[in-house]
Amino acid sequence: MMAAAKDRLRTNGVVKVQLTVRSGNDFVLGFYEHLRYEDATVRVRSKWLTQPGSENSSAADAR
Repeated sequence: MMAAAKDRLRTNGVVKVQLTVRSGNDFVLGFYEHLRYEDATVRVRSKWLTQPGSENSSAADAR
């Protein structure tokens, strides 16, 4: 299935695939390492605009 996906991407002109895997998800990291995906050494920053599970965003806005 992964080979078919890669072939289809190439056919459609895609030259690079990037994906996000959470730190500590060793099973998935190992899966992609086995497929010869490389560590891109990028850092991602995120910020919650609302508290997860909260309908009120005022607490998050103050941060």
